[in-house]
Amino acid sequence: MDSPLDIYFVRHEDIDKEAWDRRIHESTCPTLFAEHDMLSHVSPRWNAIVMGNYDAVMPLCAREKWGINYIYPPFFWVPLGIFAAFPVSPDLLTRFLQKIPAKYKIVDLTFHEENPVPGSFPATIHTSCYYRLNLNLPYIEMMQHFSKNTRRDIKEAQKTGLQIDTNIPVQEVIAFFRASKGNQRVVRYREPDYQQLERLSEVMLKRDVLDVIGVCDEKGRRLAGAFFVRDRNRFLFWFSGREPKFLKQKTMFFLIDYYIRQHENSSAYLDFNGSNDANVARFYKSFGATSYQYTTLQWQRFGLLSPLVNLYQYLKKMK
Repeated sequence: MDSPLDIYFVRHEDIDKEAWDRRIHESTCPTLFAEHDMLSHVSPRWNAIVMGNYDAVMPLCAREKWGINYIYPPFFWVPLGIFAAFPVSPDLLTRFLQKIPAKYKIVDLTFHEENPVPGSFPATIHTSCYYRLNLNLPYIEMMQHFSKNTRRDIKEAQKTGLQIDTNIPVQEVIAFFRASKGNQRVVRYREPDYQQLERLSEVMLKRDVLDVIGVCDEKGRRLAGAFFVRDRNRFLFWFSGREPKFLKQKTMFFLIDYYIRQHENSSAYLDFNGSNDANVARFYKSFGATSYQYTTLQWQRFGLLSPLVNLYQYLKKMK
């Protein structure tokens, strides 16, 4: 549908909260991550592009740093994009992008799978994979699609006496991640990002949409944990961490197998999220998960200063 309705930029304070949430809930890809209050937690001054009377909407998470206004995809968030009750065409997506104010000198947007790649638009386009597993079968049938190595690793984990712990604190799961992966160069999280994750987790716990699952050994020592967000018919494998001293214990195989068992024969699916790490992607696929794609668009508006900005960003990554 290419509507002739006006498309316009709306500042955060002028967004109609009820109309916004109604559009999100009635869209082809509803998600709590796009609701007004949830966006306000992750990006307090987010703005939007709106068509007509909220017939279609696109959130813009924005910040300012060193006098530069930019649009970014928040850490720990899912792809957003345009939300509408009808299929969005490439031309309509392009019209939305054209309405992003020129004051935003850097634009980095991710689009959910219902959004197409835009038509001719001057941006760098990346396509990445997420993985998901339908849970509409009995566990015994789903297990047949696990890889041979995954079935073996689950059995080995069960023999070691691992146990599920549903009382593990959010802070402990985050601490596991920081201890095992937080110092790796590819991990770009800083202290404020971990604090943000903890705040977002507490918000979701209060809304009763977050499962925090841990794994203990036979002595009761906590070895790993993970967050799963219950987002309508999707269970999102949101975040996880493992105790570095026990990485060989197959705790994540044990934990995910438990979660799949708990939700067998349901109309939901387990969304493993995505990763550009081949080993992580292989881990997700080993549970029989299939891939789906989402698109990222990036562009800059620095004119003659663009080469200097690119050099600065390159040198910053090398630190």
